Amino acid sequence: MPNPYYLRSILSLILGGFASCCVLSAPPSAQEATDYATHFNRGQELLRQMRFHESNAEFREAARLNPQYLPAQQALAVTYALNQNFVMSWKQVRLLRQSHVDVPKEFLQQLSASLSEAEAVKQLEDIEKNLAASQQAAADHPDNAALQAALGTALGKAGDYSASQHAAESALVLDPTQPEAHLLLGRMLGPEPPNSEQAIPHIKLYLQHVARIPETAKDVSQAYWMLGDLYRHSGRDQQALQSYEEGLKTSPDEASVLNNAAWIYATSQDASLRNPQKALAYARKAVELSKGEKATVLDTLAEALYANGLFEEAVASEQKAIALDPQSEPYPDQLKKFQAAQRQAQQSRP
Repeated sequence: MPNPYYLRSILSLILGGFASCCVLSAPPSAQEATDYATHFNRGQELLRQMRFHESNAEFREAARLNPQYLPAQQALAVTYALNQNFVMSWKQVRLLRQSHVDVPKEFLQQLSASLSEAEAVKQLEDIEKNLAASQQAAADHPDNAALQAALGTALGKAGDYSASQHAAESALVLDPTQPEAHLLLGRMLGPEPPNSEQAIPHIKLYLQHVARIPETAKDVSQAYWMLGDLYRHSGRDQQALQSYEEGLKTSPDEASVLNNAAWIYATSQDASLRNPQKALAYARKAVELSKGEKATVLDTLAEALYANGLFEEAVASEQKAIALDPQSEPYPDQLKKFQAAQRQAQQSRP
């Protein structure tokens, strides 16, 4: 799921000036001008509501009606990134460069941190091939729920979220237990606060019906992670921990699950759930697995060290997190908290 501070910085780009360029050429008719402008404005309003997939669909339609309208093309780059579809975001960036449009450096830095441009180009070819094959298979077998769900997944990777959702819903009409369709809808709804509660039953049904085989292990682990995050963000720490622990049974070396579980064990307001020793063990393992290169994981480790009274190490870990992500809002306050605890501990020594 997207980091909320990452989302905030990207949203500020699109709502605060990233899409403030002019139209290159006039549309062929007054009606079309009204139509594409309406879709663009509606997309911006949906962005403000943090309904990212729906906003993307509006920007896609605005761009379809007037491909020369660069604000819509810029907005697509942003909404793809917000939806964690970094391949399609890079595709939009490359299109903008061809139109000699400068893309904000901050946006490119955050995009590159998630996926390199070279890797995006490689993945795009596979995405387009898989989409063509999935479309053909679904057309040949319209009553096959699994093929309709696979088409939905392929459409989602290609950035057509409206068609992706329709394909997933069609699959569930054919088979209400179809796991891939439930996972797809859970992934689409989960990161959007207005819709996130709707994702929970879809993820649960996926976990209930998916075949537990090596080929699905990664998706199963991610589903537990998503479910845990949905519970955590709504204050249901016990259910979140249960989800994370189930996920670790499937993939014990999943750094994101270890990290999020460690945070709850270290910080939960429910004293019965706090377990500083377990928090520290999980956080250390998450840092090791991520090679100490993720600021959020180092921040969690610092919090776990703090919960165990290891204030000097907590300060050092938080300083590393700040060095990796100096723009993050909470890290300086975290550092001050750890430094204050360190000073107090030093003053109380005989």
